Amino acid sequence: LAAHPANKAEISATGGLHAFVVLLSTRSSPDHTKRVAATALHLLAYDHSENRDLLAAENAAPPLIALLRTSPSEASRLASVKALRQL
Repeated sequence: LAAHPANKAEISATGGLHAFVVLLSTRSSPDHTKRVAATALHLLAYDHSENRDLLAAENAAPPLIALLRTSPSEASRLASVKALRQL
C-alpha cells in the first residue's frame, strides 16, 4: 500500500507517518515491527517531497538511527538506511 503513489498522501493525511514514527520510537516494539515501520517510511517518502517534509517535522531520524545502531538484524538495519536516505 505504501508504495502506491495514490496511497502516499492518504496514509500521511490519516496519521500513518506519525504512527510509524511512534512504533520506531517505542522501546517495547519488537525489532521486526520496527523493520516494517522503517520500510513503510522509506516507501512513503520515496519520490514524495511532502512526506519527506512531514517525516522531518516528525523527527523520524533519531529512531531510525537508533534502529541502525542497535538492531541485531541486518534486514532492520538496511530498512533503516533506506528510510534515512529519503530524509
